[in-house]
Amino acid sequence: MAKEKRSATALAELIAAQMDDDVQVTVAADPDDGWQPTVIASPARVHEKQQQAEWIAKELRKKYDLDE
Repeated sequence: MAKEKRSATALAELIAAQMDDDVQVTVAADPDDGWQPTVIASPARVHEKQQQAEWIAKELRKKYDLDE
């Protein structure tokens, strides 16, 4: 089954909507995974939030490809 294509902005919005904080998320192409999220958050929480975004992205990659 073909995956739906989404823009980097749309994928970032999907990830941010599932996170419990006001964080900024960007998405970029990644040669290994297809696409990868990056989180911008307070220094004290950036590692935790990056891990959360990567878990969400892992699930979203099952349904969406990056539309470059």
